[in-house]
Amino acid sequence: MQDNYRKVTESASYGPWFEGKYILRLWRRWFFSVFCVALTIGILTYVATDMFLPNRYTASALVSVVPKTNNSNNINSRNMESAMTRSANMWNSNVLMRELKGPNNERNITGTFRAYKVSSSILRIEGSASTAQEAYYLLNAAINSYKPLAPNFDSDYNSVVLTRVTQDSLEVTHRRPVVFAALAFGITFVIIYLILLIWSMFTQILHNEVQARQLLSVPLYEAVPMIRKRRRKKAVLICHPGTPYSFQERIEHLTSRVVQHMHRYDQKIIMITSVTAGEGKSTISSNLALALARRGKKVLFLDLDLRKPSAARNFERTEGDTEELMSIVQREAPLAAHAESLREEPLLYAIWQFHAVKDSDQRIEESRLTELLEEAKAQFDYIVLDTPPMAPVRDTKVIARSADCTVMVLRQDLAHAAAANAAIEHLEECGAPCAGAVLNQCYGLARTERRKRGKYGYYYGYYRQEAKT
Repeated sequence: MQDNYRKVTESASYGPWFEGKYILRLWRRWFFSVFCVALTIGILTYVATDMFLPNRYTASALVSVVPKTNNSNNINSRNMESAMTRSANMWNSNVLMRELKGPNNERNITGTFRAYKVSSSILRIEGSASTAQEAYYLLNAAINSYKPLAPNFDSDYNSVVLTRVTQDSLEVTHRRPVVFAALAFGITFVIIYLILLIWSMFTQILHNEVQARQLLSVPLYEAVPMIRKRRRKKAVLICHPGTPYSFQERIEHLTSRVVQHMHRYDQKIIMITSVTAGEGKSTISSNLALALARRGKKVLFLDLDLRKPSAARNFERTEGDTEELMSIVQREAPLAAHAESLREEPLLYAIWQFHAVKDSDQRIEESRLTELLEEAKAQFDYIVLDTPPMAPVRDTKVIARSADCTVMVLRQDLAHAAAANAAIEHLEECGAPCAGAVLNQCYGLARTERRKRGKYGYYYGYYRQEAKT
């Protein structure tokens, strides 16, 4: 079925990897977890650095390269430059290091040694080790080892040590665990977010209306905005004062699509389900039943989510004199005789389920639910069934035999297109084909509606006047 109810102006070449708002929502949602992981890595890096990365001690001395004679050739700047280069190469040579750490030395000297030019005739030699004593012995051993080797490399110049080497003059390079921990924290944070970015570019999770229209195998009936609840446990219903007009308008659009479909195929029983839990199908089914009753239709609402019933809580009903749905079905009593007319909408009748039912799929399968619904069709214009999600349990597959069609509720940023299409295909096999889908709890739609009210304020004002009358 081609969905032409509302035109979509976005390009048809749209891909999920271009949705920057979804990426921002994803990053915001995972921020705390990513922060905790990065903080843990940073703390472990700090501990490891503090325990296993020692301070570095450096003993240094200045060495002057001077000619042995006052010959003009030796004093020449070019020859002095060459002599400085030869001396530095000698200090940094492997020959000196073998002599330095060879068997002739009494101590097993560890550490690193280097020499570099400071000025035109001055070299700086440094010995670095993990302890001050090792650095001191390393530098002194290098000076002592250099003296017998120097004449073999340069017979015209001498290397004279200008400064006295003492353990008190050593330089200490302190370990910086905080710096390493901060680097580990930042690198981990960036890597995890890059992984999330790449993952978000190729996933088929439904994150906006346009993408849902492209990826779903059924028409997208409506996108319902995310509404922030003033009270956490209170459901958002169109009969409650203060419910945003953007939400009410979207529910009315959804109801129109459902009525058109059911009128076209002469159907009365519609089942509302979802793929997984937490997608808001009970809220959508409750509001759909209310919207149908507002249009002057006699509606029967059944809470068939027997594993986790919540419709009674949505309407703020508590257990009392009303008999539960499952006991009525098991007694094979007429549904119309036990339905409660709601004070919110007198044309809306409901039968609640207050307690979870164990092995509910088997009990429904063994009951005469199909026959009871057929009897109720003669007394009601529409029957709305709130059913469990399809993925965790098989209740919906059993109930589908008694329904005429289905509306699939999919939550933005949670529902996966492949899983939704597989569930839709399975509903077709069960005999309750999916008429359309609802993308629920969409971010940003409320702001879009507010912008529309600013542009078409006259029409919205007229709608509010009608609502009051």
